[in-house]
Amino acid sequence: MSAEILLIFICVVGGFSLFLERNLTWMAHVSGVCLVIIIAMLLSNLGIIPANHHLYDFFTGMPVSVALILMALGLNFKDVLKLPRKVTYVFLIGALGTSVGGLIAAILTYPHLGEDALKIAAQLSASYVGGGENAVAIKNILQTKNELFVTAFAFDNIITTAWFFVTLAIAKPALNEEKQSDDGNEINRFDGAPLFLTDFLITLSIAFITNSVSEYLSPILGIHRILLMTSLALLIGQIPQLKRRVSLSYLMGSILFVFFFFSIGAISNFKEISNIPLSIIIMPIVIVFTHAIFMLLASWIFKTNSLQNAVCSQSLIGGPATAVAVAQAKRSKEGITLGLILGLLGYGIGTYCGMLVFHLALPICKWIWG
Repeated sequence: MSAEILLIFICVVGGFSLFLERNLTWMAHVSGVCLVIIIAMLLSNLGIIPANHHLYDFFTGMPVSVALILMALGLNFKDVLKLPRKVTYVFLIGALGTSVGGLIAAILTYPHLGEDALKIAAQLSASYVGGGENAVAIKNILQTKNELFVTAFAFDNIITTAWFFVTLAIAKPALNEEKQSDDGNEINRFDGAPLFLTDFLITLSIAFITNSVSEYLSPILGIHRILLMTSLALLIGQIPQLKRRVSLSYLMGSILFVFFFFSIGAISNFKEISNIPLSIIIMPIVIVFTHAIFMLLASWIFKTNSLQNAVCSQSLIGGPATAVAVAQAKRSKEGITLGLILGLLGYGIGTYCGMLVFHLALPICKWIWG
């Protein structure tokens, strides 16, 4: 199949999946990127599109690094500092609970999966603090097998969907809406942002430069390239003169990830995935259950209301999209703002949490299991 025809498939599938996510309520909670992976897998395994193609190699390579940088550029530290302290504390404790859950999941499944258990636990922890983009970062850092990554990602989305309905059920519209100012921090802050060609090119240039600098400095500093480039992007995104210029970064990164997730799905084989150990199924359940316990404890200590708790939890487990969906369902503009800021904060720290889980789990598992 020619590259042009395959690109048509990728764009049509990506556009169709994101259209459903935006316009069908239930699809917003299943995740458009998950649908992209599923459709790509079906097309590939049915022989409609090739299972191997040079475009897949390209989109799973350098564009992933650029996309991760673009996502990190979108976090504004000033927005984080404006958050109510108690909400921030609950969010951080929830992230801690996710990481502890990742450790427990790794320890429980290590006898069955070996070091793969640590990689999957790190992937899921990063995803449940940040999002799928953080899971991709962990995959690239730890070189997780493609079949393991896709299977864990699929179960990740199943648990994320279930948890969305749990948090939606417990949330009450109790936030003080009178204090909400219309400062533009709506979901359309990213999707639907005005496009300026100069800003687009400046943002892309920053991403390429950051990627190149990270490749050069990584061996010198002894820091993994992805962790280094994420850190640099977070710092660059705080430069006042650049903040307005990089307002499109989140949207641009999201587009690139559509091509990555399609490629991941296309090169996945149903037979190989079906042979994955069932131990993987319990890992996301353990992590989210532990997260829930920590969230309950944090909400009791800091006396946060049910909607704040739901938005905090969803900004971690589901990311900004599902956090905003909860707030929208409860007609809370303040909740939308919280969901966006906390979701981006999760993206900023998710990869670090995943790597922390991996490096802590490795000696613990070897000490316990030998």
